Amino acid sequence: ASRIESRFEPGDDGPTHGDFYEAQLLVDDGRITGLLDVDTVGPGRRVDDLACMLAHLSVMVTLDTEHGHRFEDALTRWSARFDASVDSRQLRVAAAAVVLSLATGPYRMQEPRWLEATGVRVELAERWLDASGRRGLPDLRDLSSGPPRHLTDAGETQQ
Repeated sequence: ASRIESRFEPGDDGPTHGDFYEAQLLVDDGRITGLLDVDTVGPGRRVDDLACMLAHLSVMVTLDTEHGHRFEDALTRWSARFDASVDSRQLRVAAAAVVLSLATGPYRMQEPRWLEATGVRVELAERWLDASGRRGLPDLRDLSSGPPRHLTDAGETQQ
């Protein structure tokens, strides 16, 4: 990575994953041990990768799975850490953009309550924008779209 980073043009933040979110991480005993889908790695803004992670975590919180609290804990911890490494306003604006890009997912998956779930994601994007003027997370209370049908209560995809 350092060899790649040394070749970036001025103005590039450095190497980025391009699709960095929780499902791209391999974890063993609480430690990150690997990263999936590195075919999207390239020059970019670090804030965009970090915002992608926060956006995905915040959407996971709204799904009401039994593991939602874990996603919320990760969101809280990682947002504080990410705030220390990039501009917090840009981080929240970029997270809003990512959440908005995820808004059509329930329709594409033909979820039974896709319209409601899409509305929740649009509202979540707006809350990220509202939070862009300060540090901290958007208010996630009262945002719930229910679990998508392709997730079991263990959070794994069904075959």
